[in-house]
Amino acid sequence: MDETLKITVSPKGRVSVEVIGGRGESCLDATRAIEEALGDVVERRKKPEFYQVTTNAQQNVKRG
Repeated sequence: MDETLKITVSPKGRVSVEVIGGRGESCLDATRAIEEALGDVVERRKKPEFYQVTTNAQQNVKRG
C-alpha cells in the first residue's frame, strides 16, 4: 500500500498531518516537506505502525 497523507485544518487554524499506510522512518520522510513549510511542530504522535519494521529492513536483517 502506498503512503497517503491526511491533512486536517481546524477552524482555529491548527494543522494535523497523518500518514496512512506508512511504516517506520518513512512516515517522517513523508511529512518532512509539509512540516518545514508550516513551521514548528508543536506535537508529534507516533502510531503503532511507526514502530513496525519495513519489509525491506526485515529482509536485510535476516541476511546478515
